Amino acid sequence: MTKVCALTDSKIKSLKPKEKPYQVFDGLGLYIEVMPSGLKYWRVKKMIHGRVVRRSLGRYPLVRLVEARIKSENLQRDWIQNADFESTKMKY
Repeated sequence: MTKVCALTDSKIKSLKPKEKPYQVFDGLGLYIEVMPSGLKYWRVKKMIHGRVVRRSLGRYPLVRLVEARIKSENLQRDWIQNADFESTKMKY
């Protein structure tokens, strides 16, 4: 599996809040969402059965970049193996 890792810890720290929430993608559906308040949340997005499914992986810096990538990989693997993506809601 080819990985696109666009984010680094220093790049995440330099992200400044804007008037509206915005996303910066790391690759393979993993992104960090920056809120107007300055809080940063890890999220994963994937298209499943014609529907966009999003899951939150936690808040940065409580969940570090490496941990978010591992959680994202595990969640993606579960989505591939399990057609019932609703069961993955609270697992991660």
